[in-house]
Formats: sequence, structure tokens, C-alpha cells
Amino acid sequence: MERRWKMALLAIMAIALIASFFVIVERIAAERDNRSAAVAVDWLQARDYGKRQGLTEAQILEALQGKANVLLFKERLFSELISDGLVSPYNAGSLRLDVATGQIVLKTQNGAAVAATDIATDAQYYLFSSPAVFDTVLLNLEAKRLGEFYAYTATAGNEAFSCCGSIFPYPI
Repeated sequence: MERRWKMALLAIMAIALIASFFVIVERIAAERDNRSAAVAVDWLQARDYGKRQGLTEAQILEALQGKANVLLFKERLFSELISDGLVSPYNAGSLRLDVATGQIVLKTQNGAAVAATDIATDAQYYLFSSPAVFDTVLLNLEAKRLGEFYAYTATAGNEAFSCCGSIFPYPI
């Protein structure tokens, strides 16, 4: 019986080897017919490099023209937004104190004022210096349905911010 199993396995391996020969022949023919290669560039890396060189976005794109045929755009990580200074983490206790003393005025999306006691202590809060970044993050949060979050507008003196509080199993 053992000899039959060995013969069956050898037959299966021989069939697989013959089948792979046809696949490799087709692959070689496809590679021979197509001699081009795609060169992809990550837009964020190219933009950051260009900024360090003092180039505008238009100059960066002009420099890439003819050299790269794929430009990769991807969603920025929340940690990158924080490290770039576009988002600042805010402690719930500090936010409550600042709202209670009037240093920060929070309003809901419909314009209602938020009292210090309405600020959840178990939430994580973030101040956004750019409304465009805030809108993008909110769209991503809604699309990903990561959990409960609150969106506010914040005013500190003459400065206006957007604020987002979240109750997630993990930080956003």
C-alpha cells in the first residue's frame, strides 16, 4: 500500500511540474513583450523632500514629470498629524477647567454652548488648527465607524480651533 502512495505523490508532482512549465512560458512571453517598468513615488515623501529643498508643489510635480509614472496618495496617520503640529492632544480635565474658567469656549456643530460638566472625562480630546484637516478626520471617523466621537468648534481668545472628542477602545 505504501508503494502506491509514493507512486501517486510522484505522479501529482510530475503533473504539477509540467503545468508550471506552461505557466512560465506564458510569463516569459509577457515579459518579453512588455519592456516598461512602473516607477511609483509616494506624494507625501516627495512633498516633504521638496519642502526641505525650498520647492513649491508645482515645482515638485514638474521635477517628477517624465521620471515617475505613478504618484501614490495615501491617508496620513493620525500620529503624523500630531507630529506635524496640525492636531494637539488635550487632556479632558484640562479642557473642563479651561471651559469652566472661560479660557476656551466650546460649541457643538449646531452652535449650542458646551458646559464644562458636559465634557466627558473618559474621552480623549484633540484640537485641530486646520479646519480642512478636521473635516478630513471627521469624514474618516464616520467612514470607519470606529466608535463614539464628539465634534466641537473651540475659541481661545481670538483663535478659532476645531475640537474632537472621542471614546474609542484605542486612541485615534
